[in-house]
Amino acid sequence: MVEVIGLVTITGLVWILAFMMATESDSERRHLTSQSDLESNSPGTIQTQGHTRHAA
Repeated sequence: MVEVIGLVTITGLVWILAFMMATESDSERRHLTSQSDLESNSPGTIQTQGHTRHAA
């Protein structure tokens, strides 16, 4: 019985970890895509938005 509870717990934690890592990857991809869209302005336009630092 203890083995079953341990196995279910470990499996659940691994699944949550994999899900969170996949979500973070999607977030980074969206962030990089939005940055490349901002940087693709024509050379004549003035960009008023600088790079922003974010705390970890």
